[in-house]
Amino acid sequence: MGKRHILTKKTAPYVFISPFFILFAIFMVYPIIYSVVLSFHDVKQLSQLNFIGLGNYKLLFDTPRFYRALYNTTYYAAGMCLLNVILGFLIGLMLTWKHVPGTSFYRASVFLPVLVSTVIAGAVFRLILVDTEGGFLNYLIGRFGVPPQNWLDSPRWALKSVLALGFWRSLGLSTVYFIGGFQSLPDDLYEAAHIDGASPMQQLRYLTIPLMRPIIAFVSIVTLIQAYLVFTEVFVLNPTGGSARDTVVTLGYYLYESAFRFFKLGYGAAIGVVMTLIIVVLSIIQLKLLGVFQNE
Repeated sequence: MGKRHILTKKTAPYVFISPFFILFAIFMVYPIIYSVVLSFHDVKQLSQLNFIGLGNYKLLFDTPRFYRALYNTTYYAAGMCLLNVILGFLIGLMLTWKHVPGTSFYRASVFLPVLVSTVIAGAVFRLILVDTEGGFLNYLIGRFGVPPQNWLDSPRWALKSVLALGFWRSLGLSTVYFIGGFQSLPDDLYEAAHIDGASPMQQLRYLTIPLMRPIIAFVSIVTLIQAYLVFTEVFVLNPTGGSARDTVVTLGYYLYESAFRFFKLGYGAAIGVVMTLIIVVLSIIQLKLLGVFQNE
């Protein structure tokens, strides 16, 4: 009876967490493995796989459109990381000040765009950025004598419009992460710094930023992963591509286009594998930076 009780006590935790690992294997591990397998085949139908080795990867790296998509995705990801980290940090800092009235209202207002679906947000942005004088933004700048701009179909502004939509939806979540980090900082350190005569700027530079580096790295990694997977924002704002098609194409959109428009499933799987490798490498680099910061 005692041995049975000990055995049950040892195996019970594994039994409880086994559903998670089963679902993780079915919905995460298996699709990744299957995508890797598909990337080495010329897929006419899912039941007809013709092995071509590294043919899809060779074609991918010989295609200029892939490098354009990689550049656009990197540009978008860099912009998202910088904006979310800098503005999320500053807004989170202001919303944790005890003497600011109505912080609960402001926190809810900042977080509200996160709850809006990308499709609805994209539809609203299209109304704002529509390339006629009826668009709100063109009407606004027209009051200052600036001619209407072709925001969504211009090689100059199309990708920036996608970045604006993505940033508007993601800023609230980044701010919440920073607010949680600020609220976890020990008050006694700031009291000691104040007694020692440290100014608010000195406290920010020598206390707040070093203590918040793990949160900064976390927000950077989460934002980077989400940014490299961007697809819906591009599709909603530019469903047909238009003249700015190459300007807004991202790796996620290029994967969709290859696999589900032109039915090159093996080629699309190769794009997905390359995307995964890029995300893993960049995440490892940021985790290494996080380890360095913690050692400091």
